[in-house]
Amino acid sequence: ELQTAPLKEGGQPSSPLRMYPVVEDNYSGRGCDMLLLSIYPPVVVLASDNGRLLHCVYINAEEQGDSEEDEGIVSVVENISLPQEESVQVLKLISDPVSKYSYCVMTNDSLFHIQVPWLNR
Repeated sequence: ELQTAPLKEGGQPSSPLRMYPVVEDNYSGRGCDMLLLSIYPPVVVLASDNGRLLHCVYINAEEQGDSEEDEGIVSVVENISLPQEESVQVLKLISDPVSKYSYCVMTNDSLFHIQVPWLNR
């Protein structure tokens, strides 16, 4: 059973992070922002400049007894593509001050409110 890392809001996962599963879709576009949702298990939202959002659970490899690797692991749980008009460029991920299970995404021409319902179960 995997144990997730005890991260606090505003905390930074140590880098480099290994991303699982290792599939090409997880690496399209350039990363432009990262947000840590202050919940348990800790969820890291990764945004790429092409409008893709990855919801990942952060796992501390050190707590797993992996003596060869001491960096953290992110396991991609959900992959979201924002609706694209011409060229969507994510500018910023913003924590929702009302709900810890949602956040906002500011792009070059829109503002999206994203809810993560599987976290509330």
